[in-house]
Amino acid sequence: MDAIVCLDDIECKKGLQVLTSEGGWKVLTRRYGIPEATVKALATIFGISGVCNVLGAIKTARHYQFGKQDVIVTICTDAIDRYHSVMADMARDYGAIEDARGMAYVEAIFHGAKTDWIKDGTPDMRRQWHHLKYYTWVEQQGKTVEELDAQKDPEWWVKHQQLVPEMDKRIQEARSA
Repeated sequence: MDAIVCLDDIECKKGLQVLTSEGGWKVLTRRYGIPEATVKALATIFGISGVCNVLGAIKTARHYQFGKQDVIVTICTDAIDRYHSVMADMARDYGAIEDARGMAYVEAIFHGAKTDWIKDGTPDMRRQWHHLKYYTWVEQQGKTVEELDAQKDPEWWVKHQQLVPEMDKRIQEARSA
């Protein structure tokens, strides 16, 4: 890992409100010129973690001083279908997205993403991050320490990257069931 980026979960939820609410769609199309078809497509592919990944990518680009010619790739790991009740709670607690709130969220959360809470991956930090996995891998998931430590070998990662087509196939099968 080159760096670790910490994000505020409320900012991710507010960002999701903009992307998935009718008021947010109006802001994105009218104020920011994003085509309506694009806005509606984005509304179907984002969940809280997807917004988190995009915000992490924005912060990473700023941290490393990337320019317009540079590319960062991230993924949308979930979709809104899991978060309708969370969005209802956000509207109740923070207000529905209307023009002023939508613009404020876009400007503060997406355009105003800061480079705070980023830690570069020095060899010492990478060891610490690896050791932090112990709880989730060994204690929660019942993996062995040997299975955890296997991740130190770059070949472990290559082998697991080769599983992506099979995992994609399983995800598609589960979604269509």
